[in-house]
Amino acid sequence: MKDNLPDTNEGYGTKEYWDERYSKESEDDSFDWFKTYSDIAPIIRELVPSKEARILMLGCGNSKLSEEMYDDGYKNIVNTDYSGILIEKMRQKHVDTRPEMEWHEMDVRDLNFDSDSFDVAIDKGTMDAMMTAKGDVWDPPEDVIESCTKEVDEVLRLSLDHRRIDFRTTRFPTSNIMHSALLIDEIFGLILDKCSDWDYQNAATRLARTHSTFKDLALDRVWRRLDGPEPLTKLLEDGSGNMQSTIPDNHSFHSYAARVKHLCLRQEAPALSSSQRTLLPNLTSVILGRPGCSVPTSWILSEHLQELQVITGNLNEGSEPLKRSAHIDSFLRQWKETYPNAELSRLGFRGWISPSLVDTIMTFTSLRFLALLSGSGVTSSLLHAITLFPHLEELNIHTNGITIDEFRHTAPSYNDTTSFPTLHTLLITGNHSVVGAVLDLVQFNTLEKLSIEVDSPTLNVPAWKPILQLIAAKAAQSLHQLDLRNIEEADEMVNSLPGIPLADMTFTIEALRILAPLRCMRSFAVDTMLPPDLTNAEMEEMLGWWPRLEKLFLSTLPFLDAFILQPSQPRTTIAILPAIAKRCPLLRELTLPLDPNAPIVAKPSSTPKTVIEQHNLRQLTFGHFQPSELSPTFLESVLSIFPRLDEVDCDSECGTKTLFNRTLSEISLLLPSESHEGADKRTAGTADGLANGQ
Repeated sequence: MKDNLPDTNEGYGTKEYWDERYSKESEDDSFDWFKTYSDIAPIIRELVPSKEARILMLGCGNSKLSEEMYDDGYKNIVNTDYSGILIEKMRQKHVDTRPEMEWHEMDVRDLNFDSDSFDVAIDKGTMDAMMTAKGDVWDPPEDVIESCTKEVDEVLRLSLDHRRIDFRTTRFPTSNIMHSALLIDEIFGLILDKCSDWDYQNAATRLARTHSTFKDLALDRVWRRLDGPEPLTKLLEDGSGNMQSTIPDNHSFHSYAARVKHLCLRQEAPALSSSQRTLLPNLTSVILGRPGCSVPTSWILSEHLQELQVITGNLNEGSEPLKRSAHIDSFLRQWKETYPNAELSRLGFRGWISPSLVDTIMTFTSLRFLALLSGSGVTSSLLHAITLFPHLEELNIHTNGITIDEFRHTAPSYNDTTSFPTLHTLLITGNHSVVGAVLDLVQFNTLEKLSIEVDSPTLNVPAWKPILQLIAAKAAQSLHQLDLRNIEEADEMVNSLPGIPLADMTFTIEALRILAPLRCMRSFAVDTMLPPDLTNAEMEEMLGWWPRLEKLFLSTLPFLDAFILQPSQPRTTIAILPAIAKRCPLLRELTLPLDPNAPIVAKPSSTPKTVIEQHNLRQLTFGHFQPSELSPTFLESVLSIFPRLDEVDCDSECGTKTLFNRTLSEISLLLPSESHEGADKRTAGTADGLANGQ
């Protein structure tokens, strides 16, 4: 063992040392740092109760931890290490005895896995090896902090559940001693930022009182996001509940206000007087909802402001939207004058925007994100100006008030400039012609996400075809997500039905075939009154275009008697499910116009058939006529193909109804079901219906 030791402790943190060490060791050699699996098995079983959990081993080395966990029933283990020599040896060692385990040569700071793809990540010694650099382990150098932070960031990216982060050390007599990594501000702050779906304020407040090291970081999280001015204004109240309007320079208000980064105001905020020009000097994002738009500018004037989202309201609400729009216009002009070198990154409006505010928006050319859901407030001149924003990456815009003639008339010369040079996400609502004209200005193979919503009484497929052709031509090598929506009024559709061919009212395979060149597609949605009219064979053809599909939404059938042209049964049947499993192994969400009660599934025959299993689908939604419950035959057939399916829903005129939920089904298996009397006893036993509190 001594022959394998590095010259200095720093060697433990280098790839070269481990490659040399593993090249000298045999395939049967192993070494477990700190503790063996038998020592920590109770902790593992407590934290990872499910043997089906997908487990990621970070820096596996030649430890026996993985193989002993595998033998204990944890079959879904993925091992990583940055020593390719070690990984190949371990792969050969376990290929026959533990075939389900995976081995990958990867650096824990840059893991080549999809986000949210693991249930558990285990690091037993890898981060400790990183922290062997010279210097105090409690105050490591910057490169160590950077390496450890990258590993934690990758783990949080890959983890499906961020709510449980467990750091334990075995260096001291008790296993509850805090790991030194938690004393690195960057790592602890990163964990707090990622774990924001629990009772955040309460947990952060407790952390601030737990350890002096955590106090500032935890208080920053307590005050980081405010949903109103009240937490701060309460600091200004005297013993009688009266609030002082003038803030002294040495008041605690300022120390807490300096921690606020995000502010949401849906009501008016009080005017306060202070020697400081701005009350929240480090504010980075603001949301103003209707009355909140009238906030005194001292609350939101900040040099660090990056994002502003505003809801002004519609003109049918009276004169208030006009006043709010004028106030926001005045604030934006003041902000630019006060901080001429500052740049706003994200700006969004819902509701009325005045012509003066339109002119002001045109001056914010540094925007990376812009949302204008303002109906007729968006002009053709504004839209053309937006196309030339050099850094714009995401655009969400309603163009309902723009005609194609206006758009063409106000078009600038694009001879010496590039339209939409950096745009990768576009959500656009409008008529076919304007949508097509905007798409024509998008650069080739830059668009990654596209959502189109057309406002017309019926789905006019001939008018959609030029748009589909533009999409295929412009984004064949880049588009990952495509949503096609048509805003249709049922009454208007009914009046338009006579004389209109079905092929002009719903997407058929001939129309969708235009999109076949989009080889990078991961999400495809068609949300229309009439879903695409596809046979099983046509559906399978479409799925063959997009093997990496993760989400497929093909709407559900209408529930109006007037749709006499729609077949009484959907042409896509549940017999398509095996083909979906085969063609789309990564699919996680599926919505189809299926009828689960249709007698399609054949009874099992004596001849064995190859069962196709797809282990990624979690949610299935179908829509036709809502059954009261799923037939056992249908459910058995679906679960045999998609064994990890969590939920089956039906979407109908009555709303969405859950007909199968794996969690509830597993709970029900714990309960006796012999008699009605027994059921009564279970209901009476505990509040959640579980007998004897089990």
